[in-house]
Amino acid sequence: MRIIADLHIHSRFSRATSPKLTLPYIERWARIKGINLVGTGDCTHPAWLKELNEQLEPTEGGFFRLRDSVREEFDASKALMEGLPDSKLWAAWNERLQPGRPSQGSVRFVLTGEISTIYTRDSKTRKVHHVVILPDLKAAAAFQARLARIGNISSDGRPILGMDSRDLFALLLDADERSILIPAHIWTPWFSALGARSGFDSIEECYGELSSRIGAIETGLSSNPPMNWAVSSLDEFAIISNSDAHSPEKLGREATIIDMEESFASLSEALTKRGSTAGEAQSKISEQAAGSGTEAAATGTVAGKVAETPTGMVAGTIEFFPQEGKYHYDGHRACKVFLSPEESTKLDGRCPVCGKPLTPGVMRRVTELADRPVDENAPCPADFEGTNRRPYWQLIPLPEILAELLGTGSNSKKVATAYRGIIEQAGSEFALLMDKSEEEIKAIQTVGLSGELLALSIGRMRAGKVSIKPGYDGEYGIIHVFAPGERIEARAEQSLFVEEKASAEPFCKETQINNQFEKTLEEQSQESNLAATRTSVPEKDKEGQPNPHRTEKEKAQNSFKPPNSDRNAESVFRISPEQKAAINHYGGPALVVAGPGTGKTAILALRIARLVGQGIDPSSILAITFTNKAASELRRRIEESMGAEKAAQIKAKTFHSFCLSVLREHAAEASLPQDFAVLDEEERSSFLKSALESDQDGNEQKKASDSLEPSPSNILGLNLPSEPPTTTSRSRKIKRLASYIEERKRFLLLPGDEIPRLGPCSPAGLAELATELGCPPSNGPNLELELAYARYRILLKQAHALDFDDLVAGTVRLLAARPALLESYRKRFRAIFVDEYQDVNFAQYALIRLLAPNHEIEELDLCARELFVIGDPNQAIYGFRGSDRRFIERFIVDYPGAAIYRLLKSFRCAPGIIAAAGRLVDADLSGSGKTIALSRSEFATEASEAEGIAREIDRLIGGTSFFAIDSGVAGSFDFREAPRPMESHINTSISEKASPDSGDGSNGIDSSDTIDSDTIYIKERPALSSLGQCAILIRAATLAPPIEKALIDHGIPYRFIGDKPWWEEEPTRSVLIFLRTSIRTDSLDASLLKNPAEAIRFAIDLMKNKKGIKKPKGASLNEPQSSFERLTTQASLYNDLSSFLDDLALGSPQDGYEASSQCVSLLTIHAAKGLEFDYVFVPCLEDGILPFTIFENEDYHKNQIQEERRLLYVAMTRARIGLYLSRARSRRLFGRKLSLPPSRFLSEIEELVPLVKNNAPGKPKDIQLTLF
Repeated sequence: MRIIADLHIHSRFSRATSPKLTLPYIERWARIKGINLVGTGDCTHPAWLKELNEQLEPTEGGFFRLRDSVREEFDASKALMEGLPDSKLWAAWNERLQPGRPSQGSVRFVLTGEISTIYTRDSKTRKVHHVVILPDLKAAAAFQARLARIGNISSDGRPILGMDSRDLFALLLDADERSILIPAHIWTPWFSALGARSGFDSIEECYGELSSRIGAIETGLSSNPPMNWAVSSLDEFAIISNSDAHSPEKLGREATIIDMEESFASLSEALTKRGSTAGEAQSKISEQAAGSGTEAAATGTVAGKVAETPTGMVAGTIEFFPQEGKYHYDGHRACKVFLSPEESTKLDGRCPVCGKPLTPGVMRRVTELADRPVDENAPCPADFEGTNRRPYWQLIPLPEILAELLGTGSNSKKVATAYRGIIEQAGSEFALLMDKSEEEIKAIQTVGLSGELLALSIGRMRAGKVSIKPGYDGEYGIIHVFAPGERIEARAEQSLFVEEKASAEPFCKETQINNQFEKTLEEQSQESNLAATRTSVPEKDKEGQPNPHRTEKEKAQNSFKPPNSDRNAESVFRISPEQKAAINHYGGPALVVAGPGTGKTAILALRIARLVGQGIDPSSILAITFTNKAASELRRRIEESMGAEKAAQIKAKTFHSFCLSVLREHAAEASLPQDFAVLDEEERSSFLKSALESDQDGNEQKKASDSLEPSPSNILGLNLPSEPPTTTSRSRKIKRLASYIEERKRFLLLPGDEIPRLGPCSPAGLAELATELGCPPSNGPNLELELAYARYRILLKQAHALDFDDLVAGTVRLLAARPALLESYRKRFRAIFVDEYQDVNFAQYALIRLLAPNHEIEELDLCARELFVIGDPNQAIYGFRGSDRRFIERFIVDYPGAAIYRLLKSFRCAPGIIAAAGRLVDADLSGSGKTIALSRSEFATEASEAEGIAREIDRLIGGTSFFAIDSGVAGSFDFREAPRPMESHINTSISEKASPDSGDGSNGIDSSDTIDSDTIYIKERPALSSLGQCAILIRAATLAPPIEKALIDHGIPYRFIGDKPWWEEEPTRSVLIFLRTSIRTDSLDASLLKNPAEAIRFAIDLMKNKKGIKKPKGASLNEPQSSFERLTTQASLYNDLSSFLDDLALGSPQDGYEASSQCVSLLTIHAAKGLEFDYVFVPCLEDGILPFTIFENEDYHKNQIQEERRLLYVAMTRARIGLYLSRARSRRLFGRKLSLPPSRFLSEIEELVPLVKNNAPGKPKDIQLTLF
């Protein structure tokens, strides 16, 4: 049978939608409109999917219907109060008014949703919307679960995800192979597959090899089928239309007519077939129709009934007039200018009033990609069989016609009354606008409107004799039946209906446009019929000229070529003379003082390559870093510089992983069991708790920790205290003991020691240096804590475990006590490299001194052992972990005659950024590139500060929603334009609510909060290539919640990197504990020990069956991948399970950062060390937070203020081209409202970083009125 379908709508859970978008309202309005099959919309939203489960019941064929109990309750309440037709009367009306037509009492639902993706491909930001259709609730739940692992799906019914369109489709098919994906409103400038701003040049380019699974495309409100016919690359796709309704009244403003059975399989055939297959189906349907003698079926009518067929196909579409869409023409809303593509081209795409770039319209984009003449009024050809041409109807919604005839608004009570009366007589809106004859319409009676006038209006609409003002730059077009000033006559001179069976005629005649608003009929006709000579052909070169689109793509693909192993390593990197001098170091100890972005990692890799090139054995090189991520990056750079085979022999490890390998290899000599494990943070806390509460026999409860005083040693942690410091609690006692033990171990102190316990091989002067650095700690040994420390060590020994700090301290004690063992390591490693040397603590410093003793350079030839360290004293920010910049400062004392190289040019930071940051620490570095954005701002509260950040990110990416673009939040500019003069962009208040129906997939923000100020100073119009190139850096994790809320409210994908690595959170932590326990108890199959990925899968399956996996507390919705999938993927890189678990145990939170992730990074400044981004926001710059002195005394301030200064320096130098500093005048923190002054550091850079003043609109002044 032939049905009318509207498959792209939304629920009330989408932003800027009507609260009436519930299932009963959707079903009732589908009946009113005449829709047989309607999408549920938003099936990926957890709360909406729950309602779908509760209120729908399945029907035969895979569709759903509203439960009778739900419908009856709606009839007795909402429908009765609002005067909506009762469902019990509908079947009788329909049979009386439209015999033979499918009953409007049988509206069917199919599970659908819309998903927005924002990502970078080929160095360009892509923003694409997709309609997904799923076969059943199980598939919807599976798809929802997969999306929940990627992004936030709870804050918006149409989620915004940072993933590639092709990957989204793969994820959909993984949930259920029967699922369907349709590129949504494909021509919209933003958020579409072929959009001018952020799309591609073809569907194949967008979806890759999966494009063969796509059989249909959606026109959107600003295009119609003839516009799509002009692009031959779309000939393979069925063309469909949907309403994208944001309120139930807007259902059916566009829809699709489908010949199909009442089954999901038949719908799938209609929407997934391509090319000749679809043509064969059309021929088959036509033959069946001809054989049955049904003339209407073969001509594409809506009311006809065709013989049942086993196939489905698109039979036509119901359209908006495309000029009514809000992106039809090029335009500039601020200047009220709209232009045809031809006129816009003559002006080089610039506004003739202000000179700014015009927002490109759909017509322009179609013209760019078309290889045929573009005629938006072209009729459907009579011989359309075997093509994707289908009849189409262009309609004006009935409420708009009535509003024009009654001289009132379309939402007025007068229109609502007339509308209800007409629907009762016509049966449905589509029946009236498409099926009824002239005489039938004249017979319709309603208050204040004659049937003759209604018939005249509908006749003009069907004939295309309408008045048009096209939409542009987010402004809807205006379509009137009568032009302004035109006299409305009750009767036309002749009937406007071509024949009595006018209802069977789709819109197949050339539309006559009488546009009295702006242009004449002749001008409109000239603009619409654009010749093919003015079109561009992206897929083929014209006259042998290179294709710019293809050239750009090829450049992106060929921009990097992996070097061959025999290539000169330095040719891989661009190096400066200063860098080259360090790379060509003559041998022996060397110190490279390198600021942020000066190429430290590249220099280490190239220096190593130089040594290997000179003949040194790669296996004799040891490179030490601080994080797994840094070690991985160094290995990658080394591989690029010399090839994989030699690079694999080099030991590039972290301090802790190197020490773990030493202890594993020499466990017996270190008096350790061979199967010892390394505790994670939570396991360590459990042992500390036990050490506090009982003695070593477990018989006596200890209360000594109650009297513990605050310690200054761990005050500057990554987290601010969550409660006032005077409060005592169990967690604080555990932290106190943990801090105490960490400090003792860093100084190599065992319980009862007052000086480091060093062996005979320890370097001279090490004990004296420890005393100089404050060993024993200033508070001295504490008897109670020393006893707890001793019990803690006994508990670890009994459990065959070590903690994180045991690794370095234990290795130092082992090597210092075993001369032969130490000598073997000295001989094994002829060259030692250390990155970030300014961050070493005493134990790490002692390790380096043991491995690389002070030899006179004259005794060594060029290939002899050398110590090559690199670091920056101005980036020493880990004092709370025992790091001390004095170690790097005394390098030349430890190694007399060492070479010193200084790198003074940052290749990361723009000049303005590096100059401002350098002012804080007296660093004299030069930058590179251009400063695109640099500002400091003040906000009233932490909420307005967070909102300002979210809105600026929205603007940088060019908008994450239509509302952001249409309202000006995201700005409107051409990313391809040349840099413009320095200017400021001022955001406006978002206090006005967005329209529930903003069209073309739009949504908006409903907020009554006025932003005090979020003006950002910029030197050029910024463009963010990827959300992954944007970061928000905070002093402590406790400052994150307001920012997270603002990002969620704006639908901006983000991931928070906190104090724990993702694998130490549930549910992955349960799996890892299970595997560690299984290894210790020797209960795991031997084959799994050599296949970590398979071991992970085994553990997950086993624990799921036994329900042994814990659910996460407050499940994170912003992880780049499923935790289990990420764990399995990471495990696949190893061939030994124990090694994999060891590396995880030694991991840090920043190891979870993925540069390729398509989402904003929210992380602490400490976790950002070693990372870099295009744009960086540093909020919360108040005195008390940065520097963190809010709970501290003056002594703390004097001792630690310089490290806080360096912390801000590190934060600022994470930015390449854009830096935004901000503070709030009032902030709620730790349960209190605080009014803190600006950070003292801001005053030192105020000359270099402009302050953006509050530009919020003030209260209008009272005006004294005069008599005249």
